[in-house]
Amino acid sequence: LAIYRLNYLKYRGRVLTATSLDDIIAYVAEFSHEEAMLIGGNGQDAIINIQERIKLISEKLS
Repeated sequence: LAIYRLNYLKYRGRVLTATSLDDIIAYVAEFSHEEAMLIGGNGQDAIINIQERIKLISEKLS
């Protein structure tokens, strides 16, 4: 559904589809140098889980 909406809005940026939390974390690591990144998806619980994983990874790197 989101892809159809982006097409309707004539969005021409890069869109990656993740099928697991591990995919999302890998994308964040790969594109962390980018100016901006939007992670959207399957509800607030999924977003909170992503945030917690990213926080754990960043704490281990510090």
